[in-house]
Amino acid sequence: MRDDVGDLPPDDLPRAPSGRVPQWVIDEAQGRATQDTAWRGSAASVVDTDRQRGLRRRRSRRRVGVALVVVLALAGVATVAVRDPDVVARLGGSAAGATNDWPTAGHEEGARPRLAWPQPQPAPSDGSVAYLATQPGSDLPVTWSPCRPIHYVVRAADETVDGLGLLQSALAEISRDTGIRFVYDGTTEEAPSAARRLVQPERYGDRWAPVLIAWVGQRENPEMTSQILGMTRPDPVTLPGDPTTSPRVFVSGQVLMNSDLIGRVQRQLGAKATRTVFLHELGHLIGLAHVGARSAVMYPSYQPRVVTFTAAEMGALHSLGSGPCRPEV
Repeated sequence: MRDDVGDLPPDDLPRAPSGRVPQWVIDEAQGRATQDTAWRGSAASVVDTDRQRGLRRRRSRRRVGVALVVVLALAGVATVAVRDPDVVARLGGSAAGATNDWPTAGHEEGARPRLAWPQPQPAPSDGSVAYLATQPGSDLPVTWSPCRPIHYVVRAADETVDGLGLLQSALAEISRDTGIRFVYDGTTEEAPSAARRLVQPERYGDRWAPVLIAWVGQRENPEMTSQILGMTRPDPVTLPGDPTTSPRVFVSGQVLMNSDLIGRVQRQLGAKATRTVFLHELGHLIGLAHVGARSAVMYPSYQPRVVTFTAAEMGALHSLGSGPCRPEV
């Protein structure tokens, strides 16, 4: 498939470079079962799965964040899977250290969104949606403050074709479903880092650092292997008080896309597929976790024709946009 959405075939199905629709796509469309291949234990065996048609997720205990994994099949069809984060370490206390390291509280905190619910809702028991993290001793999700905008900056180096346009289209959909406004602060030269400081007054002023979105390759970040398509990490802080019981709130984060692979995926599956990848990553940024429904954006692997959130996911996004105001951070 070509990069341009307008040049996609009418059915928008994944195809080989020859134009042939792979058999696994036909089987799935006709309701026949397709076989997934489990993750193997070594890097070498992961590469061997290039000849298979699906991937299952595995947990990574070393990395904090969400890694989007892609295997490009020899026929030119991509399937994607996502590894869940071990968020416990980052949710155990203040991500910025002591509160005297925080910026002046309440930056841009305003009125509660008019359409927000009185409070977030627990995830439904049917498993149609799930939250990335919940408050201590509660089934309510950790959220951003819906009473202030989420600022973001983009490092444009190595950006793929129409990367900013597809990103902002996905952000507009997240904003519509959550009620939270996103503000683009322009480009930055800041490099992504696992030790990124959440307060950088010399660069961003007296506020929480904006979300950093960047395209990176393996040369810059060794974790961006030929199987890792993207990594997302929302950053929470714990409100003053007992760290085991005090509420948490997201204040910043990073979304990193593998510049070496995004272009290949876009050429082979089209811009719609790339936009779905952004929706998936931004879903993690706002607080969604994986689900088992194949029709969902947050399903661990790419599914043909999935281009927007399900009704259940939209409800969860609205819930994540209904958190309490946080003028104290």
